[in-house]
Amino acid sequence: MLISRIRNHAPDQIALREGTDTVTYGDLCDLIDARCLELTDVDVLGIALDNGIDWLIWDLAALGAEIVCVPIPPFFTRDQINHTIVTAGITHMLTADGVTPTGQSRSAGVPEGTAKITFTSGTTGTPKGVCLPASAMINVASSIHEMLGDDFAGTHACVLPLAVLLENVAGVYAGLMAGCTITFTPLEQFGPQYQNLHAILKDAQATSAILVPEILRALMMLVIRKGALPDLKFIAVGGSRVDPALIAKARHIGLPVYEGYGLSECASVVSMNIPGKDKPGTTGRLLPHVTAKISNDEIIISDPGFLGYVGEP
Repeated sequence: MLISRIRNHAPDQIALREGTDTVTYGDLCDLIDARCLELTDVDVLGIALDNGIDWLIWDLAALGAEIVCVPIPPFFTRDQINHTIVTAGITHMLTADGVTPTGQSRSAGVPEGTAKITFTSGTTGTPKGVCLPASAMINVASSIHEMLGDDFAGTHACVLPLAVLLENVAGVYAGLMAGCTITFTPLEQFGPQYQNLHAILKDAQATSAILVPEILRALMMLVIRKGALPDLKFIAVGGSRVDPALIAKARHIGLPVYEGYGLSECASVVSMNIPGKDKPGTTGRLLPHVTAKISNDEIIISDPGFLGYVGEP
C-alpha cells in the first residue's frame, strides 16, 4: 500500500533530498523496482548505513520484495550488532561497501509475515527483536496522515536515526503517504550536541521533524540564540515523558511542539497530540486504527499487529 501511494504522487515532485541530491516520486518508483531485482537472493537484509537516500530506497525495496528487513541502529555496540545478526538470521548485510552475505541462515524464530525486525535499544539488557508485518507499519503511517491531513505535507527533516522505528514509520512512511519531501542529513553533521540542528532545519526549510526531549532542549537553546524557525509547523516529541513546562517554553519561543506516545510492539506511535486537538500533560488521542482500554492500571492495546519477539516467547 505504501509503494502504491508513492506511485500516485506527481512523478516530477521531489520525494527525497540529501544535500544537493534529489529524487522525484517518479524516479523513486523506478529505483525501488531496480533494487527489488537486486534482492532476489536475499532472505533477511540488515541495513547498516547512515541516514540518507540510499538507506530509504533499500528499505522500501525490501518492503516491495517482501523480504525481512532489519535496521541496525548506529548506536549499537559490536556485540549488539553480532547478537542482532545471529538472532534474526541476517543473510545479507548492507553497508557502505554494498550488500554482502553474512553466512547466516534466516532464523527459524522469525514469524511468518514479518516485514521488519526492529531491535529494542538494549539499555536494560540484550536487545529484543520486535517482529512486525507491513500492515502494522502502514496502519500507523496512514493514521498519522489521516490525523494531520495534507495541511502538514511539506518538508520533513529526518533528525533521528532511520533505524529508529519512530523516524522510519511516523516520519518517513507517513510523510511519503502525504506527498512530503523527505530530507536526510548524515547524523554526524548535526554535531555531538546537535549544535548544527538549527542551521540544518533552516536550510531545509523543514516544516516538520520528530525529536526526543533532549534534542528538543538543544533546539530550544539554539532558537533563543539564533532566532525563530518560521517554516516549522509541527514537531512531534516522544521517546520518554515530556514535562508540560518544557512544551510550554518551547511554544513560547515559537516551536510547534506536540507530545505523542508509542512503543515498538505497536509499530511506533499509539497516540499523539495535534494542532486543534491538544492537551499538554497527556500523550494525546489514540490513532484511528488503535483500540485500547485500561485494565488493572495497565494500558491494553488490542491487535497492534505485533507478531512476537524473534526467537523468544
